[in-house]
Amino acid sequence: MPTRSTQHGPHTSSVVQMPTDSVVTNPVRSRAAGRLEPCAGKLACTVLRGEHAGNGVFLPDGKARKPYEFGVKTAVVVSHQQGLMLGARTFPGNPYDGHILRATLEQATILMQDWKVAIQHVVVDLGFRGVDADNPGQHILHRGKFKRMSLQHRGWLRRRSAVEPAIGHLKADHRLDRCWLQGALGDALHALSCAAGYNLRWLLRAIARLGLGPVFLRRLRQALRAARAVDASRSAHSRAQALA
Repeated sequence: MPTRSTQHGPHTSSVVQMPTDSVVTNPVRSRAAGRLEPCAGKLACTVLRGEHAGNGVFLPDGKARKPYEFGVKTAVVVSHQQGLMLGARTFPGNPYDGHILRATLEQATILMQDWKVAIQHVVVDLGFRGVDADNPGQHILHRGKFKRMSLQHRGWLRRRSAVEPAIGHLKADHRLDRCWLQGALGDALHALSCAAGYNLRWLLRAIARLGLGPVFLRRLRQALRAARAVDASRSAHSRAQALA
């Protein structure tokens, strides 16, 4: 399975052509634009652009030390208050930011449908301007609307930088900075797995902070016993059917 690494070069063209196949996508700039935009209200939406997040071609990054970076665009939905990852989706081909918001929010809505939570407010950067008509069910906020915002909405917009460290944790602690899986499907699975690991670590820290360790361990043992009992019952039923 091939590995991926950041590659740089003195190319003068804006895009270097590479062989096109089912696993080739376009990279994106990662640092300047790779930020989480907290959605106002309960949720947050962002575009996370990883250096090693996928297969692709080179794109100029605008930095002297990194003239070209290599990756795939990844959108992450983050809760506004607690900072939980509510969705993570990759977009091969380097599409325009405004064109990926609807699909990103759709994934987050599907993942949260068991909790009956709906996304009502979304705080994004200026790359998502002009997409209000494509997302009629959400109130989209960005700096371009700052003068028309209420004080509450301005406070939500100012909290946008509060979730930026989440990207750093995803890359440094959960290995989002480098994808070892092949192809577009591997990119999607890798991003989703990193977000799930982020949530698990968040949950364990919350359990330790609230002093719920004994309760959590007791419930975990009960769940494991119940799962083993179900497996034993199914095995016994299968053996009985085989003997019959």
